[in-house]
Amino acid sequence: MDRRLCLAIGLFFAACQTEATIPEDELSQDSRLKKCDGSDKSNYLPIINAYLNSPARVGNWNQADCKVLAPIWTGNDDKGQLFLPLWRGTAAAIEDWVPAPPSGNCENLKGTVRIDWDKSKNEVHYVVKLRGTPRNPQITRINGGDPEILDQNQPNHYIAPPAANWWYNKFHKSPKDFPEHPSNGTAYRLWTISTTYGSSSTSFYYSGSNLQLQGSSFDFPAGPPPGTFTVPFPTVSIVSSLLFYPDENGNASREWTVPYDKVTGEGGYWSYAPVGFLPHNLCRAVATQPVLGQLRPYVAPFRPAAEGLSWNAMMRAGLFFDLTIEEGRPDVPLGGDDNNFTYVYSGLAFLNNAPLMQGGVPWGYHGSLPAIIQNVGPGIQPVPKCGGFVSHPHVTAPLYCQGQH
Repeated sequence: MDRRLCLAIGLFFAACQTEATIPEDELSQDSRLKKCDGSDKSNYLPIINAYLNSPARVGNWNQADCKVLAPIWTGNDDKGQLFLPLWRGTAAAIEDWVPAPPSGNCENLKGTVRIDWDKSKNEVHYVVKLRGTPRNPQITRINGGDPEILDQNQPNHYIAPPAANWWYNKFHKSPKDFPEHPSNGTAYRLWTISTTYGSSSTSFYYSGSNLQLQGSSFDFPAGPPPGTFTVPFPTVSIVSSLLFYPDENGNASREWTVPYDKVTGEGGYWSYAPVGFLPHNLCRAVATQPVLGQLRPYVAPFRPAAEGLSWNAMMRAGLFFDLTIEEGRPDVPLGGDDNNFTYVYSGLAFLNNAPLMQGGVPWGYHGSLPAIIQNVGPGIQPVPKCGGFVSHPHVTAPLYCQGQH
């Protein structure tokens, strides 16, 4: 799978421009780094190429971090690079809440991810930088009740988005508010997400009496529980970093390396967690057009490191990157396993991108996971650049099996 440099449309003319770049260690206060939203396209290719031709290492926010507008691939499956920007709200899971920053200002908010891989060395090396991220944001979501109670006269009845932005989910028990324990504060975690749609599926078990989801083969490794039947659904594989705690200026950076043949999360503690988006009530499903029915998150526990996917397989399946706001873990020493084993991820997407799409997703648009599930277009949709929104909610649907529409 050969790759060439892929840049945002409209930047091809930048290859003809030349200008001397200044050393990375002199850039932290340089005026060229004050506006990194893509409005300054001068000298684009020389700056990007110079960065990718230099060793991958953590350092100050540099000109390449500031300039990069879209995912850039070099090399091939065996040895190559991926360099991409993280913009607010460009890619998130179904039903995620994408909060606005407390300041209401997204101008200096950006992240970058650089990944260098070498199969011969069995290495995948990450360099991640964050800029302007709110320090210890406090998130309060609005309870939308029970998606199975649609009668507005009943207590705890369902409230649709945007009036609500959180709904209880027995298969993803993320708390409504963050931090759940105030003394913990909040932090950030980067997820590398391999979509795997169309390449693998998981067995899910539904009650034969009421069509309610009971779990999956991850919950019942010995086979279907009594009184259930099996329906296969695709799942994605999400791989975690350890938590990022930005400094007083909202900046953070870190590098780490994981094996190429069996990719793990940072620290090597676990491989991936399986995540699906599927009907919890099969009566609310439409087999031929899933996005007309209910699609809710399902999250299984982290898998052992020995079950890691190869980097080649993850790339070929298609990659998303998602920086989420998470509960802080002051109880875990630096470098320790700070993953959450109750709900895995928070459902609070913040900075993201989708290099599986040619050119990625520009700021002000949002990659459509429902479109990917159905393999239809358009793949991106406009969203508020800095306002809060729920990502593609399909919390409930008519009871189609009873004739509702």
